[in-house]
Amino acid sequence: MIHVPDRLLLILVLLAVMAVSTSCNRMDSTKGAEDSAHSEHEHFPAHWPVTIFAASERLTALGGDRGQLDSKEGVSFEREFIDLIRWLPELTADSDLKELDFNRIDLWSSKYAPLFESMLGEGGTMEAMLAVDGLDLAIKELQKIVQAESERLAAIQGQ
Repeated sequence: MIHVPDRLLLILVLLAVMAVSTSCNRMDSTKGAEDSAHSEHEHFPAHWPVTIFAASERLTALGGDRGQLDSKEGVSFEREFIDLIRWLPELTADSDLKELDFNRIDLWSSKYAPLFESMLGEGGTMEAMLAVDGLDLAIKELQKIVQAESERLAAIQGQ
């Protein structure tokens, strides 16, 4: 019988465990796209908009009469508003918008999200955020971009 030192035996056992663990991880990572998409969405907060269209619509609603709106899962309107502004570039990147439109939206997000975070940290209100110079124009421009894209997609589907 071959005598295997305890240290060598321990190393072999550890290598075997690592090999099994790695193959299990590979199997987990190769599950179907449906499983992946489902688990991916579980990590998004309840107020995550599905598309740039939904984000634009919700930003417009939050900028108006919020008396008719429901807050999403205990998130304040201010928090939701800031999150939407911050998420705009990611939502735009998931769309077919032109690079020029993406760059404009990204610029708005980069400009306003940190400012609003700071305002919220200092006890700022939604009204104070909405009064920030240029925000109303940015939201209207976003609406125009989204409307034009919606019309373009409808025309494509109608062909």
